[in-house]
Order: sequence, then C-alpha cells, then structure tokens
Amino acid sequence: MYPPIPTAAWWVLAFASCAALVAAFLPLASGPAQRARVWLMPTVMTVVAVAFTLVRGHDLDAVLSLFVAASMGLALSTVGNRKVLKKINRDKVLYGELTDPMERPFPMRVVYQAIGAIVLMFVVTGWLRGVNMVAGLVP
Repeated sequence: MYPPIPTAAWWVLAFASCAALVAAFLPLASGPAQRARVWLMPTVMTVVAVAFTLVRGHDLDAVLSLFVAASMGLALSTVGNRKVLKKINRDKVLYGELTDPMERPFPMRVVYQAIGAIVLMFVVTGWLRGVNMVAGLVP
C-alpha cells in the first residue's frame, strides 16, 4: 500500500483541475457573460467543497479528492466533445433557446462520454487514495 497523499498535494491537484476546467470550457464561451461564468465555475465549486467540509465535518482529503475527480472528469468530457458542444452553443446563440427540447435533442454520446469520464476519474482518485471514499462521506 502506498503512503497517503498529503493534503498539500491534493490542493495542488485541485488548482490544476480548476485550471483544466477553465481551459476546457473557455474556448466554448461565446460572449463576455459566458466567459465570466466559466471563470466563476471553479470558484463556486471550491466554495461549495470547503463549506461541505466545514459544515458536515468531513475529511478534507476526501472532499478534495472528490473535487479533483469531478472537475477533471468534467474537463475531460468537455475536451472530448468540443466540436459537438461548440456547435450546440453556436446554434443556441443563433437560434435562441428551443421551446421543444426534442426538436434538436442533445446527442446521447456526449452524455455517455461525460458519465464515463467522470466515473473513470472517481475510480482513479479512489485508487490514488487507496480507500473507500464513499464510506468516509456517509455519516
């Protein structure tokens, strides 16, 4: 069994995953408002993770590892579907919101790849931690 990863290393991984998240989503933003939301996304995620740790009293390493897994999974799935997501975003800007979502449905392969990337990152993070992460979060 490997020695546990120190909390400082999890913080470095969390900042790197935030940078990856911004780098993945920023090219998809079509205007200043969307770019501001992209920059705000990791900040909100960090505030929620830290608040979750403080309010619920969970282990900071467990919450940081889950944060890294979720943000890296989101970044990977976004990079993998960049062309499709950029086209969807461009169509939304050109044609506005659709009243009937089935008029132009969201491609399911994008959803499947996003789920796969997020699950893969949770498995990798669990392997890195060498513990059952969910057991540490259930009261």
